Order: sequence, then C-alpha cells, then structure tokens
Amino acid sequence: MHVVIVGSGPVGTVAALLLARRGDRVTLVDRDPGPRSGSWERKGVMQFHQPHGYRAGFREVLLHHLPDVYQTLLEAGTVVDQPDDPDRRAGMAVRRPILERTLWTIADREPGVTRVTGNVDAVRIDGGRVVGAGIGGWTLAADLVIDAAGRGSRFGAELRPAPDRCETGMAYASRLYQFHRDADRGPLGNGVLIFGALGYAVLIFAADAGTFTVLLVRAAHDRGLAQVRDPRAFDAALQLLPAVREITDPLRSRPIGPVRAGSGLVNQYRPQAAVPGMLAIGDSVLTTNPMGARGMTLGLQSAVAMVQTVEGLRDDQWSSAMHEWSERQLRPWYADHVEWDAALAAAWSGADPDPAGPLSLDLLVAAGIARPELMAGLAPYLDMRALPESTSTVRAEVRDMLRAGWRPPAPDLPTRADLVRAIAVTDSAAAVA
Repeated sequence: MHVVIVGSGPVGTVAALLLARRGDRVTLVDRDPGPRSGSWERKGVMQFHQPHGYRAGFREVLLHHLPDVYQTLLEAGTVVDQPDDPDRRAGMAVRRPILERTLWTIADREPGVTRVTGNVDAVRIDGGRVVGAGIGGWTLAADLVIDAAGRGSRFGAELRPAPDRCETGMAYASRLYQFHRDADRGPLGNGVLIFGALGYAVLIFAADAGTFTVLLVRAAHDRGLAQVRDPRAFDAALQLLPAVREITDPLRSRPIGPVRAGSGLVNQYRPQAAVPGMLAIGDSVLTTNPMGARGMTLGLQSAVAMVQTVEGLRDDQWSSAMHEWSERQLRPWYADHVEWDAALAAAWSGADPDPAGPLSLDLLVAAGIARPELMAGLAPYLDMRALPESTSTVRAEVRDMLRAGWRPPAPDLPTRADLVRAIAVTDSAAAVA
C-alpha cells in the first residue's frame, strides 16, 4: 500500500523504514528540506539542539528492527551506557542532529521511500475515511496517513478528541561541550549525571564523539535563574557545582555551542482519531516533560506498534487497535509526568512532602536509596520495562515512610540562592566593564 507520513523526525523516519522494508511504498513529507553540509537548524523543532536521553527501549528497537541504523550510529561515535553489564538494559548517547542526519541519509537510500518537501495543511476525506494529505492545494493520495509531525502537530486535529494538557512549569538552558582528545570523562562516563537542590536541577548528558551537554532546569516563573540564558551567567552559576566544574575544566573540555534556552514545555496526550485511514505516533500522541528522557523511547515503541497493527489487522480495525494500545501503553506515562511535575514544583516552592499528595521521581529514588529493598519494585519502572502502575506497592511504602517522619537528606549542593548570587555578581562585573 501507499503510506504518507507527515513529519520525518526520528519517529516518522523509523516508521518509514519499517513499512518500506515490509514492502509498502512510503512518502515522507516534511517542511524541512533536509541536512546539508555544516550546521542544520531543523525547521520547527525547538528541541533539536537540546540534549536527549535514549533509554534502553530505544536502543532495543534499533537492535531488533533496524540493526543497520544502529551500526551506522555506532560508527558515527554513538556510545552505549554499560553495554557489558548483564544486570542492566543499556541506553545510548548521541546528539539529536547526528541521529536525525543518520536516519535521514539511510531513508534517502531506502527503496520504496520518497520525500516531498512542503507543509501539510489539510486532511483529505472521502467516503468517511482519510484518503490523503493536502499540500498547498494539491492532494497526496494514500491508503494510510500517519501523523508523526510531533508535539506541535495540527494535522487532523479536527478528527481527534481534545487533548489532555498540562504545563510542566519548567524551563531549560543548555550548552554543548567537547572533550579534548584523550581526556578522561571523569564522573560522567557514557551515561547521564543528575543532581539538584530546591529550585533547580542539573543534568549532564554524554553524547557521541566525545561531546556532552550540561542542562539546567528551573521553574518557568523563576526570574532570578532566567539569566542563565546568558553564557556568562550560565558559566558562573554552574561552576558552583563540583561535578560541572570538574567535567568542564578547560584542561578537559571546551564549549562548542551557544547557550540554548527551552520553554513552553507541556505534558500532552491526544487520543487517536476514530476515522479510518489515519493513525498518529510519537509526540503527536504523547508529549512528556523532556526531563524524564522518555519521549524517544515511547515514540519508537509507538512506531513499532503501528506497523504491527497494520500488518496484523484489517484497515477498518487499525484506528481502534492503536487507540487501545495508546490508552494502555502511553496514557499512563502522561499521568505519571503530571504527578511528577506537580510534586517537583511543590518541593521547589519549599513545601513539605505530602504523604497523600503526588510523589516525584526524585522522592521515589531517594526512598529507594534509603531502603534498598524498594529498588526491586522501582527498577522496572525506572528502566521503562514496566508501566507506572507497577510501582503502586512502592508508592504506598513511601507514603508510610513520609507519615512516619522520613524525609530525603538535603543535598550537599549550592542552593538556588547561591546560583542567583553568582549570576548577580557576573552581571555587576559586566556592567562595570
């Protein structure tokens, strides 16, 4: 059959390769003309140059379904976290521009995949089913149209129920660095370092070819930390953190990109359309707080589920089957992030943890450290091998711990006020100069 995929990000491109390799003709439609030599800004993708986490489920989709893509990414310098540890499901570390350029190049060589550059502006319906996509006044006919246009997609919105949507209440600033040749990676290794205090969190993401990104997360309304969008303020604030100071030591690494800001972040879940001939995958269905590093894994899993649905069922069953899968496998992660974000916002405001209220991931992990026997119930959820509901027993235990007076130990880190003061000193020095 002929499949039109709206959006050729990682999820859309993986779906295209999976469909083409089962014998379908696929047309990828994207308003971006694709990578060229040098820098690639990627139209309409705010998070393109922000750091990404690729959990074990992401890597396993590539290993099992697209091993040539996986091997090409390794050759491009992608690193694997703990690849030889039998007790861990290893994730990957790669910059998104490298991931997309690799996928884009492989898709361009794939028989059965073609591209159209343009903006899809309409859904074509005939006889009660979707029969194609409108692009600037002409119609690209299809047996199936897939919305993989991402978090900002408006394609076919009138055919789908209203989304559940919740602001994360967070904003980001990040900067890309490069380790010097033969430099030791220090405490970073091939994974992600996560730490924070009341009012902020810092994540350091390893990536391909000796690169890494430092990301600072703050409350969206926090004007005092908003200045970290300036490179001098970013450096001044984060140099207070020992791990950042060690990894970004000029003798070990150097910045190779500007400070990039990210805001307007939401959790959103949009059910499938009930109209035959159209399916949605990836961020077009579920968008979660990027701090959880879950989006890419869930996106690729939704692409695989879509292909299995199309292969195994009649076309009049596709929509209902994908709706049921999405409700079962994706909606719980939306609810989990809404709870996590609410709990983190309350903690950052100084509120004492409420035993009857939402629990943040940070709190659950801290409880698991305090009582290691709880980690057995948390680990499958942390690895995304099990849905959030699998932690119900652990959450009940943590609530009992809170009622009994347990609280996570205060981190031995600079306070938010320390970071704000460092920024203020930098601003004052710049003004004098």
